[in-house]
Amino acid sequence: QEAPQERGGPSPKQVTLQGGALCSEPNPQEVPAPKGLPPGWTALKRQHVTGERAGQTYIRFYSPDGVHKHVPSVRMAVRKDAEDRGLDPEKELQKLEKARTGNEGCAELTAFFRK
Repeated sequence: QEAPQERGGPSPKQVTLQGGALCSEPNPQEVPAPKGLPPGWTALKRQHVTGERAGQTYIRFYSPDGVHKHVPSVRMAVRKDAEDRGLDPEKELQKLEKARTGNEGCAELTAFFRK
């Protein structure tokens, strides 16, 4: 006998991320990593299944070791990755900003999230 679902929507399925970490979430879809995401990190596109935002999609980022889950932005992923590797997060964020030259980088990221 199946246990009732607490929040409704589809039951979770497990997705194995790069590095072997598991993600048990409803309807995840692995998508190409946006520019600047640290190596090994995974981007998952999900869709709200209930509530006001039902049907809308969003992206969350996951570290290769599975320690960091549901990270909401590339900047936050860069910060967490730098901290884990003993690097200065501010310097790594500056590198990210340099890699995203002007509006071109912003436009590319905006286009990525609208897919």
